[in-house]
Amino acid sequence: MSQIPLIAYPELARSTALSLLVGLLTHENLDIVIDAIELIHELTDEDPDAEEDEGEDEALKTLVEALVRPVLFKTLFITMFPGSEFGL
Repeated sequence: MSQIPLIAYPELARSTALSLLVGLLTHENLDIVIDAIELIHELTDEDPDAEEDEGEDEALKTLVEALVRPVLFKTLFITMFPGSEFGL
């Protein structure tokens, strides 16, 4: 998918796949959590050798906004600090 972001990222953002992926961040099996984090990293990691393309930048922005929608940071925090008293 990261090879064709102009097509894949907007479709991925419109689907329910990202919500499911973010949901895996709270899975009890740590291997699944790590795989979900690695997939998110692969999808959002920019290639420093690639040429600048405004369309691809916009597609990446769409993907990141869709990832944040399902409360990515709250889920990561809960995963990293289970039972935390910080009130999230």
